[in-house]
Amino acid sequence: MVKVPTKLFDPAEYIETQEDAATILADALESGDSAVVAATLGMIVRAEGAAKGSVNICPINMK
Repeated sequence: MVKVPTKLFDPAEYIETQEDAATILADALESGDSAVVAATLGMIVRAEGAAKGSVNICPINMK
């Protein structure tokens, strides 16, 4: 049997726009499951960090 190389699937790699993030978050909120919402928020933050080099991922000025 031949081993097929695989890599872990990270859905954050496929969030390309704010509309993508909003759609995914709306679906998570609709589920009513706080664990799903938390996981989705983490995924969105990872996607934003990857897209922007982990700079300015928070739209709120924390000062």
